[in-house]
Amino acid sequence: MAYFIDKMKILRLIILIILILGCNAAEPIIRDFPIIRTLPPTDIDESGATFHGELVRKGKNEITSYGFVWKLDDPSINEMHKVILGNNLSDNLFEARIDHSLIKGLTYQVRAFVDVLNQTIFGDIIYVESQGSTN
Repeated sequence: MAYFIDKMKILRLIILIILILGCNAAEPIIRDFPIIRTLPPTDIDESGATFHGELVRKGKNEITSYGFVWKLDDPSINEMHKVILGNNLSDNLFEARIDHSLIKGLTYQVRAFVDVLNQTIFGDIIYVESQGSTN
């Protein structure tokens, strides 16, 4: 009987070693997309507001466009309220003076964005209470 117990201990030990050596943690897939940050708007007055964004990390792929979207709730790239500033983001900080589509007294959600590889990367939502705009 003692011989059988020793064989079982050895078998368990072998199985444990195989499991430890055979389990390699899968490496996560790292996508090298940009990291973008929406900064608080400034110069909020009756003629509009200045939106600000920051490119925290560029990533490996070319940025095809960048800018801002805004809406009363959950702005996305398909919104009619957006401004595209171009495709050559040469500086980490960017801004746009928005003098249209802002109704006085309403709180808008603003997001900076960049487009890369047919994907839109957004910054966090920032809230701005509008004092109106000229258009």
